[in-house]
Amino acid sequence: MTARPAAPRGAIIGAGRAGRALALALTRAAVPVRVCVRRPTALPAPLECSLGPWNEVLAEADVVLLTVPDDAIGDVATAIREASLAQAVVLHVSGLRDRSALSALEGRARGLGSFHPLQTLAGDSEAAGRLRAAFAVLEGDAAAVEAGRGLASMLGMEPLVIEAAQKPRYHAAAVIVSNYTVTLVAVAAKLAR
Repeated sequence: MTARPAAPRGAIIGAGRAGRALALALTRAAVPVRVCVRRPTALPAPLECSLGPWNEVLAEADVVLLTVPDDAIGDVATAIREASLAQAVVLHVSGLRDRSALSALEGRARGLGSFHPLQTLAGDSEAAGRLRAAFAVLEGDAAAVEAGRGLASMLGMEPLVIEAAQKPRYHAAAVIVSNYTVTLVAVAAKLAR
């Protein structure tokens, strides 16, 4: 009988919808996770926030997820550059940006990439549950893709690996499906009336 590998230790920077949903889903999958925030933030139980500086939390993490707005990814990567990340893979959750958004961490972490859940993440508990069977779109170096596959597997998600050059088209397709489906239904209903 083979021993089951120990769950990776995770750190999530950002406590928005994506951060809370992923933290809850990882906790439910028995993955120890810490949510890193700049100021005290109310989180759903059993999550707790870790206030900065996050050096100790990041030094213990195997996977660090940046769940911050797209335009903040580079700034956060720069802010954590001096943390001990040699054992960690750092992934951001942007559907549009590729691993180059983490360029400040080049050579500082074990791997860099992106892990984008192709799922709407509104409502903490419900969003965490909806991750199961959703696609996790992965992009990055080999270590990042491997870590992303592992996270997807633990969360019951379907991994899909794409190249950096495909991210803008992928993101456009995701936006059309997510946002314009509702618009099309509304237009169709108006026409039908």
